[in-house]
Amino acid sequence: IYAPLAHRFGINRVKWELEDLALKVLDERAYRRIAERISLSRKDREKAVEQIVDPIKKRLEEENIQHKVVGRAKHFYSIYNKIKRRGKSFEEIMDLIAVRVVVETIPDCYRALGIVHNLYTPIAERFSDYIAMPKGNMYQSLHTKVMDNDGRTVEVQIRTREMDLVAEVGIAAHWHYKEEGDDQKSEFGDNLSDYYRWLRQLIEGSKEEDSSTEFMKRLKINLFTDEIYVFTPKGKLIQLPKMSTPIDFAFAVHTDIGMHALGAKVNGRMVPLDAELKNGDTVEILTSNNSRPSIDWLRVVRTGRARNNIRKHFQEARVEDAVRGGRELLERELLSYKRKPTGKDIEELVDAFGARSAEDFFRSLGTGELELRKVVHHLVEDREPDAEHDSPPQMKVRVVDPQVESILKKQGAGGTVTFGRCCDPIPGEPIIGFIHEGKELIVHRTNCHNVSDLVTRHRGQLVEVEWDVSRIDRFHARLRYFAEDRKYLVRDIGEAVAKVDASIHEANLRTEGNLALGTIIVPVRGLSHLNRVLNRLLKVKGVLQVERINVAEVPNNVV
Repeated sequence: IYAPLAHRFGINRVKWELEDLALKVLDERAYRRIAERISLSRKDREKAVEQIVDPIKKRLEEENIQHKVVGRAKHFYSIYNKIKRRGKSFEEIMDLIAVRVVVETIPDCYRALGIVHNLYTPIAERFSDYIAMPKGNMYQSLHTKVMDNDGRTVEVQIRTREMDLVAEVGIAAHWHYKEEGDDQKSEFGDNLSDYYRWLRQLIEGSKEEDSSTEFMKRLKINLFTDEIYVFTPKGKLIQLPKMSTPIDFAFAVHTDIGMHALGAKVNGRMVPLDAELKNGDTVEILTSNNSRPSIDWLRVVRTGRARNNIRKHFQEARVEDAVRGGRELLERELLSYKRKPTGKDIEELVDAFGARSAEDFFRSLGTGELELRKVVHHLVEDREPDAEHDSPPQMKVRVVDPQVESILKKQGAGGTVTFGRCCDPIPGEPIIGFIHEGKELIVHRTNCHNVSDLVTRHRGQLVEVEWDVSRIDRFHARLRYFAEDRKYLVRDIGEAVAKVDASIHEANLRTEGNLALGTIIVPVRGLSHLNRVLNRLLKVKGVLQVERINVAEVPNNVV
């Protein structure tokens, strides 16, 4: 954890020391062998460095460039890594002479580069300009490799004094310049705020209930990934982890752009939002005010910033849905008492049930935290609902028009009631009846997509109906959930449903990457009971979204 964290913040002096100390503990034999061999070759290396450094110093003095030129020591872990991972021999690694040139200004850096390339033969493909394109941890330098007159490979780093300090102590350089004055401080202000933001998002992205394994998984995504550099259409450089997508880019530019991303252009060509970005791509995000994040984005994003903002969006959407649902529940229930809730009623209820605001009250009602029965009883006291509404249950729904009901009974359809599988209505929802061929009464939700076609495509008649159910009647609600895939997820979902006096009639699950997509059928007594089930499921660890769906919305490979 700590060495990569030091690297992320550019504190290379600490990073190197941590790595060497870790190597000494984890592979003491290798550590001692490297230490002994470096000690034996020290004099030869120092002599070789002098042969390289002296001509460079002389030419810099002739050009009146203030400078400091030193041989750069390798730390043990770097040697160990190259031997183990790259298959190089110790002799090959130690033949690589490392030199650092420190000058005063950025123009001097490029002048010094010209001097080095004039003195020694440059290896063209081994040049990197980290001054024009700084690394994510604020590191800036010119890197070049050349061949000296004896055929040895020489690695040269050229930078200013400020860059050298940042390379050694990273963001800690900010406090050094803060003491010197505001002019220098401003050079690091933006970078420092970026690091604070990154660290805050890393911490906030780790929920208290997360296990240490899940925290490490998030940490690895943020610390151990390589980086790519992409550009905005105006040429601004954006740094992202490898395998990032246009969604990550959108949130990196601005949260609002990410929240309303509709499509993306990479190098002038349209690409999907989940396309993988490459180094040097120019990315343009197309936005729409009507566009919102998709739950599927969580499967492809790589940055903590994008992931956290997408999660936050769905958390806020849950609250909005609960507030709207709570208001509708109260209004619908009070209709049976032939009254509408007034502003004074709402204020009274907010005070009576200890809510912070009307929105908080309706949210609690919509999620099932408050029982609808108690809320209504507080408003109407001991008054009974309309006598017609409280009649004994007969067919779970009742035709509102007595004349139509009488005709149905004569035709034999009075007791034959079925519920449309396309929408699975449950008590508490507005419903409409459809008389099918004069023999059967089929009940649908009023907002069911099939209602508008029933009369035109089938011979029949729409009639007004209302609920007439007992407290023990149950109706199937089909739910779909999205969650982070983990062990015991299905067990925890079953336990959550059981805690609100419900059971799972049917369950199906599939996984895509680290995302689990499942459907369950839960028998519920009504809309209030369904909201309690939904609220309990949203509290299950890792569950990101739960929604009620129709049978037509279930993919064939899930059900």
